[in-house]
Amino acid sequence: MRWLILSAMSSHPTRTGPIPDSYWLIDGMLLAGEYSGTHRESVTREKLTKFLDAGIRTFIDLTEATEPLAKYDGLLRDFPRSARSRPGTSGTA
Repeated sequence: MRWLILSAMSSHPTRTGPIPDSYWLIDGMLLAGEYSGTHRESVTREKLTKFLDAGIRTFIDLTEATEPLAKYDGLLRDFPRSARSRPGTSGTA
């Protein structure tokens, strides 16, 4: 399983993350979870929506460029800017 480290600011700190196979390392601030991309665009969009709704604004992809995984950065750019950016936050890394 591939993991992705995410950072977020959330007003609802909990150990359980916004999707299955995700959890807060630091409640409301640092989240770890499975790779966001899937081969089904609708599933990827659903995951990204849940992350954004949880306040996540920075995605750090730890996979290698040669790994055969579906990319999601293009889909993330499709979300409205208001959902992707808040003052003091950043985008994909």
